[in-house]
Amino acid sequence: MLYCIIGPSGCGKSTVLSELNKLGFKSPDSYTTRPPRYPGEGGHTYITIEEYNKLQNKVAYTHFNGYDYCVTGEMLDGCDFYIVDPAGIEALRENGYKNFKVIGLDLEPRDCASRMLARGDKGQDILDRLDNDLYMFRNFNSTCDLIIDATQDIPTIVAMILDYVRSTCPQAIKG
Repeated sequence: MLYCIIGPSGCGKSTVLSELNKLGFKSPDSYTTRPPRYPGEGGHTYITIEEYNKLQNKVAYTHFNGYDYCVTGEMLDGCDFYIVDPAGIEALRENGYKNFKVIGLDLEPRDCASRMLARGDKGQDILDRLDNDLYMFRNFNSTCDLIIDATQDIPTIVAMILDYVRSTCPQAIKG
């Protein structure tokens, strides 16, 4: 079972995934044509548009702010969690990928903006992300199998995710 984590920019998806990875869960580094925000930024494999166009078996993909993002079916094999947006969820469904659940991290736009500011995002970038998220997550509630209030601390959110995984796919829990 693959657990897809979605939520607006700044809600804590990467932080939560980092904690899950520390527990031994696997996740893919998606391909993207955007440059890294800072040296050594993880979570993606940075490629050119030419390399992106040559990729085969893209099962989840999206386009945001002039850049492309995707994973291939092979990248998802053996993974437990995947950060994706609603367009990527739709692409998974359209490409026949069936064995997944969607976990949404819900956070008000003002709280997302505060977190993005705290991590060093620029004002216009924050506004662009907030604007995109209003449209992108308009069907958030109907997309998710589980919605978690992301105002809670990270250990609580991780524990809630682990409880959900345990209830839907007990063999996925390590140790």
